[in-house]
This record gives sequence, C-alpha cells and structure tokens, in this order.
Amino acid sequence: MIRKLSYQLNTFSVQNAKMEKSKMNEIDTTYRKWIKELKSQIKSAQIKASIAVNEEMLLLYWNIGKDISEKHFDTQYGTGFFDNLSKELKESFPESQGFSVTNLKYMKRFYLFYKEIRHQIGDEFENSLFVIPWRHHIEIFTRSKSVEEALFFVQKTKENGWSRAMLINMMDTKFFETKGNSINNFTMTLPKCESECA
Repeated sequence: MIRKLSYQLNTFSVQNAKMEKSKMNEIDTTYRKWIKELKSQIKSAQIKASIAVNEEMLLLYWNIGKDISEKHFDTQYGTGFFDNLSKELKESFPESQGFSVTNLKYMKRFYLFYKEIRHQIGDEFENSLFVIPWRHHIEIFTRSKSVEEALFFVQKTKENGWSRAMLINMMDTKFFETKGNSINNFTMTLPKCESECA
C-alpha cells in the first residue's frame, strides 16, 4: 500500500511537472508573441516620430532660409553674416546640430530654389516636399537643373525609400532625362523599389 501510494504520488508529480512545463511553454509562447508585437509597435512609433521630427526640421530650415532671403541680412551685414548667425545659434542651442555656416547657406538655397512653386502646389507643398531627409534635399537641389527635376527625385525617393547613395546614383545615371524612354516590363514584373533600379 505504501508502494502504491508512493507510485501514485510519483506519477502525480511527473504529470504535474509535465503540466507545469506545458503551461510554461504556453506562457513563453504568449510572451514571445507579445514581445514581437511590442517591438513592432515601438519601431513603428520611432519611425513616425522620426518622420515628424524631419518634417518640423525641414519646415524650420525653410523658414530660416526664407527669413535670410527676404530680410536681406546677408547683403546688409556682408560676408560675416553667416559666421555670426552660426555662432549665435550654436551658443543658444549647443545640443542642436545643423547651424553650421554651410548648412545656413543651404537653407537659403533651399528656400530660393523652391519658393516659386510654393503657391502653385498650395496646401500640398509641405506634404510633397518635406517628406525626405535634409541631406537628400541638399543633393537634389544642388544637382538638379530645374524644379521639375528636383520634384521628380523627391517623389521617387519618397516612393522607393532611396538611400542617399541610391539617390546620387540615380542622379548620376541621368534617370530623370531617361525616365520612360526605354521600353521594358520592369514595373509590372519586379517589386516597385527594384523596378526603378533595373
């Protein structure tokens, strides 16, 4: 009887251990699934935050370029204007980047390059222009021969998620000039980002 009781107790312990292990596996699976979903949510929020920060930064750069252009401080104060402005902004915002002399001059060029189309595009201006990173914009407006070409590359960069290196490559290969001139079925047979590169 003691043996039988001992055997039943032992069997119960083994079954209990198996149930515990099964529960732990269920919990582990549920936990891993939750962690995967959580990571996806975090990544999505980070991307959205990054896009929002980029849009605000581009709007700021646009407004700085506009003010420099319209107030004519650079012509009133001469060659030292950009040096002084850079120094003042860096002192006031030491944790911020983007206020170098070169970048301030790019802000002015950014505004001057696109200002004529601001009213043509209207409310969609910010949505169509402030959607790619600043360094991409610099490559585009310093290399493009026209606003039409620049907007083409902004749109293609947005559609295809081009890196700056890919953008430069597409500009160097005269993609704008040759767009649509070759007959192929790449857009129908390849994924969108690969069809542009083929």
